[in-house]
Amino acid sequence: ILLLVASHLQFIDGSLAKYSTVNRSWNSVIEALTFRALRSESLDHLQQIPGHMNSDRRAALHGIDIIIQLPEYGKDRWYEFESEHEKDTNNIVFSDSLGEVFHILNSWQEYKGDHTQLTLAIQAISKSDSWHLGKIDRIRRRGRAASGEADVRLEASYLHLQGELPPLLTVSDSSFRGALHVRQLPGNPSRPCCPRLLSGETITRITKACTRVRDVAAELSDKESKNLVLRKAERSAFAKSLIDLPESVTRLKLGYPGVVPANQFFNPPAIPFLDGKDALSMSLSRISRRLGCFEVHAVLSDDIFDMSESPSWPRLRKLHIGFDSCTPHGEWLLELDPEDSEVEREQNEIRPSEMPARIHYPEISFRTAVNRDILDDLYLAAARAVARLPNLRDLQLTVGDEDSGCVCRLPSNGRCTHRLVWISKSQTTYEPHPDVMKAWKAVFASESSMCRFSVTSTIQCLRSRRTATENTTFTGRITTM
Repeated sequence: ILLLVASHLQFIDGSLAKYSTVNRSWNSVIEALTFRALRSESLDHLQQIPGHMNSDRRAALHGIDIIIQLPEYGKDRWYEFESEHEKDTNNIVFSDSLGEVFHILNSWQEYKGDHTQLTLAIQAISKSDSWHLGKIDRIRRRGRAASGEADVRLEASYLHLQGELPPLLTVSDSSFRGALHVRQLPGNPSRPCCPRLLSGETITRITKACTRVRDVAAELSDKESKNLVLRKAERSAFAKSLIDLPESVTRLKLGYPGVVPANQFFNPPAIPFLDGKDALSMSLSRISRRLGCFEVHAVLSDDIFDMSESPSWPRLRKLHIGFDSCTPHGEWLLELDPEDSEVEREQNEIRPSEMPARIHYPEISFRTAVNRDILDDLYLAAARAVARLPNLRDLQLTVGDEDSGCVCRLPSNGRCTHRLVWISKSQTTYEPHPDVMKAWKAVFASESSMCRFSVTSTIQCLRSRRTATENTTFTGRITTM
C-alpha cells in the first residue's frame, strides 16, 4: 500500500525526498522508488554510484539511463550542417564514452554471474543543441530560424559506433532513443530527451555486446528525405546487421518511421532492391523467427512475411506491424477515397526557413482509402505466414496512420475462437479479395471442428464521428449488424 501511495505522490509532486523522514517504512519505500531507475549524464557520476549503494538500494536498482554528452559548439555553428570532422569527432566521443560505460557496468560485482536484471537505456545529446539550451538562447535560436536561417545542425548526421565493445553480462533489457521526434523520457514528461540520431547498425552492434539481453526497444529514424543516397546506405547497413542480434533476444520493439511525402501528389521515394526484395523487410522476417514478441513500425513490403525458405515462427505470440503509408518500391498504400467527389486538399504551409524536401511542400493530404491491390497482396502473404505461427495470440497489422488507412486485428483466446477484424478509416470499406478470404480460412482449417472464425469489416467515419460495422462471411455475402 505504501508503495502505491508513494508512486502516486511521485507522479503528482515529482519529488519524494521530503517524505523520506516520516518513518523507516516510508524511507525504505522511497529509496526503492528513487533507486529503481537512475539517470547518469557523466562517466564520473556513473563511477560513483556503487559508493552510494547499500543492499536495499542494490536490490531496488533495475534501470540505468545513460546520456552520452557530445562536444558543444558555438553559436556561429547553429545554422551550419555538421562538417565531416565534427561527425568524426562525435563518433569517437560517443564510442569512447560507451566503451567506458560498459567497462564501469562490468566492474559492478553485485550484478555479475547469473543475476542479470538491469535495463540499459542509451541516448546522446549535445548541450548546444536547440532543445538543451537555456531559455534565452533557445528563444533566440528559434527566432533567427523563423526569420530565414534554417536550423539544419542535426540533419543527415547519424552517430556510428567505432570499434568493438566489451561483452556485457549485466543487462536484460535495452532501450535506444535515437530519433529527433523523441521529446521526453518515458514516464516523466518533465525530463527532456530530444536525442541525436543513432544509426540502426550501431544499435545492433551495441545489442550484440549485451550477450544476455532479452528485450530490445529502439526508436530510430528512416526519414532522410533530402539525401536519398545516405538513406539507402543507412537502411542497407541496418538490414545487414540485424542478423547479429544475440540469440538471447526474445522481444523486439522497433520504431523506424520512413519518408512519407507530406504533399501526397508526389510519389514516395523508391529504395533500390536486391533481386526484387526489400532487404530490411527480409532481415526482420528472419530475425522474427526466433522471437516471442515482435513490434515494428517502418516502411516495409510484404517481404516481411517471406516464405521462400519455408520458415516457421514457433515462439511468436505477439505480432504488431505498422506499415507506413508507402512501400519501399515507391508506391502509395493509400489512395483517394472513391466516395470523395473531389480531392479535399488539407494544406498546411511550411515556413521557408524549414527547408523541406520538395516532396513535403506544400502539405496536401487527400489519401485516406487503401490501395486494394497492394493490400490484398499484403494480407495474403500475412495469412500464409500466420499459418506457421502456432502460438500466435495477438496480431495487429496497421496500414497508414490514425486518420487514414486500415487496421487488421486477430485476437484469439488460444483455443477455438478467432475473430478477424478489418477497420477501415475512410468512407469506403476494405473488402478482401476472395483469395485473401480463402487463405485466412485455410489458416484454421486444420484445427478442431469446433473452431469458430468470423471476419468483420468496420468503417470509422472520422468526419461525421459515426461508426458503421459490416459482417463479411466467406461466401462474400455482406449483412449489416
